[in-house]
Amino acid sequence: MSTGGTLAGALAPRRLRQRRPPSKTQLYTLLFLMVLFWAYNFVVVKTAIQHLPGMVMVGLRIALATLFIVPYYWSRGPHHVEWSELPRLMLIGALGVSVNQFFFVLGIERTSVAHAAITVGLSPMIVLAMSSWVGHERPSARKIVGMAVALGGVLFIQLSKGGDSRATLLGDFCIFLSIVSFAIFTVFGKHMTESHGGAVVNTWAYVGGTLLFAPLALWQGWGFDFSTVPGTVWLGILYMAVFPSVLSYLIFYWALTHIPASRVSAFSYLNPFLATLFAILMLGESLSPAFITGGLLVLLGVFVTERG
Repeated sequence: MSTGGTLAGALAPRRLRQRRPPSKTQLYTLLFLMVLFWAYNFVVVKTAIQHLPGMVMVGLRIALATLFIVPYYWSRGPHHVEWSELPRLMLIGALGVSVNQFFFVLGIERTSVAHAAITVGLSPMIVLAMSSWVGHERPSARKIVGMAVALGGVLFIQLSKGGDSRATLLGDFCIFLSIVSFAIFTVFGKHMTESHGGAVVNTWAYVGGTLLFAPLALWQGWGFDFSTVPGTVWLGILYMAVFPSVLSYLIFYWALTHIPASRVSAFSYLNPFLATLFAILMLGESLSPAFITGGLLVLLGVFVTERG
């Protein structure tokens, strides 16, 4: 099956998903693409933030994502969403999409990719803890060991590089806030996506995010000379809006309807590994033995957690 066919099957109506559950190959191929899009986003954001104010970049990304997802949303109608459900839909969605991207951009602007990657590596731990706290899952010893091994690989990769003068405590804290908001989105949004589907949840998240960030983007962009922004940066904004913002979130929430939240989130352990790999290929960083060792630990941890 082609990639397009696989994606179409992933985003098919819920009644079809129930009749024809995805194969493991389909499921894990899409999850890997999701992580690939998110990992490359580290490089794109780090490059774009050098040319655009942070709030302007977030506002443009969310507004463009809204333009892409709304037609898809209407094409799948009618949608039976009660007015009383909209505040919760927009709140949970805004936490996981808009607020998550807001703090991620603020963090990546104020810290190094290495520190951002190590903080993002904490995401599955927070999701598992939150999911266990609300009674959605009971973590097995194997899952805990697998996550610990993967996180140890992330720590080994990043700490082996030594100190980084580009990292700041504020930037690291902003990245941490971004993964906390995403964990809330993952755990508390599971019931809503099972009831309405990922397209509904994400569409209302981006609509709410556009309304929220448009005034901030206009305020920070007032008087800014946009003619100085290279064309590659505008392509990067388009990439942010389509791939990590729309496609990845739709894949993510679709996967939640088939496997537990902590297992989906475990794939985010690949984010630091792939983001560092992209940095090596695109930013000229060297491939050290420590990186290879840590990367193998990350992959082993993901495998053990998934098998748990």
